[in-house]
Amino acid sequence: MSTSKEVNFDTSVLLNYVYAKLPGEIEEDKGSERLIENSDIYKVIGGKVSGEFERCCERRNKIYDDLLDWLEENPDLDIYDYDISQRDIQSSPNDTSHIRYDVQCGWGHEERRKQLSDFRRLSQNIETLQREIIESLIDKSYPESSNSKLKKELGDLDIDHDKDVIVDAVEIHKKDSIGILVAIDSDIVYNSDRINNRIQSIEGSKLKLQIMKADDV
Repeated sequence: MSTSKEVNFDTSVLLNYVYAKLPGEIEEDKGSERLIENSDIYKVIGGKVSGEFERCCERRNKIYDDLLDWLEENPDLDIYDYDISQRDIQSSPNDTSHIRYDVQCGWGHEERRKQLSDFRRLSQNIETLQREIIESLIDKSYPESSNSKLKKELGDLDIDHDKDVIVDAVEIHKKDSIGILVAIDSDIVYNSDRINNRIQSIEGSKLKLQIMKADDV
């Protein structure tokens, strides 16, 4: 393989890439564009990341469509009056925070015409970017792995669903020796030493993930 580096991406890298590209400056690029668009890097994702990314994009797309409908139906109300918890739409706590702090704070000062225009573009572009990343920019997507012993060993760490990301990353490392896992502002970065201690207690001292922030790669 002629590529200089092989990396495994956490969901946060894919989402940062999407939001750095979408209109409205929702999120600044935190190193994801440089990595994802670099043809000299062999880029992979595990099954947990693949499914999580797809589900998040689908939820956000439906939320943007719902917000667009609400804006059109309520021309005299402020965008801050939109309450996702009162809408007949699926959302996660992260989605709620995203709408409150990224969307409503980001667009609260804009005229309704621009809000409508930008949300039409958001709805259209997020699906396009999701497809482009998976089909054109990621070199390989692995199936989701299962390792109940390791997952249990990681259980006392405050990394929530990222336990499954770690399990996938370990199996990818064992299968194809891709040991770099890249994330952005993620609990797995700040818990990297403790994570590797747990991994080595199950898999042996020779197996270690290099967990890095995107800006540091």
